[in-house]
Amino acid sequence: MIVMKENFIFRLRQEKGWTQSELARILSVSEKKLAKWENGVGFPNVKTFELLIRVSGKTLTELLGQEGQDDALYEAIAIYKGEIKMRNRIIVTLVAAGIFIMIFLLDAMDLTGFVFLCLPFLISLIGITFLFTGQQQKRKKSKSLWLFVLGGCFLAYPLVFYVVFLVIVPFAYGGPVPT
Repeated sequence: MIVMKENFIFRLRQEKGWTQSELARILSVSEKKLAKWENGVGFPNVKTFELLIRVSGKTLTELLGQEGQDDALYEAIAIYKGEIKMRNRIIVTLVAAGIFIMIFLLDAMDLTGFVFLCLPFLISLIGITFLFTGQQQKRKKSKSLWLFVLGGCFLAYPLVFYVVFLVIVPFAYGGPVPT
């Protein structure tokens, strides 16, 4: 948590005559988040900070207005980069673990067992990944509809797969008839 002596966001808002809701709308953040920044609880992320510099019409040093606040910005950038590195490490670790588990399961069971048990699960995980990526793209205001559609299709696959192969196919071949 970064605490500022005199908050530059509050000063900027007062100079421009903006309300918290106006500045929050300009920055595409909630009023609650903006209030936290003004109270010294947290710091805008790098993209929001760049937008703040742009809308203020000031340089970084002018916006921060005090010696030592550059250090706070660099600290915030370092924290942001550290979070990204940690997230990427977690993703790589989970993918590697998933691959090793799938290799083990493919070796432990025959191909039919793998197709019926593991493949639908794997496809569901791919669907969840698409949905997560779509949500991230939506936050960045990028086009993400195709990611949601594709993610939904991948998530629906296991349900369709099991309904077709465990319900429809057995009845087509004269399987058990409900009484």
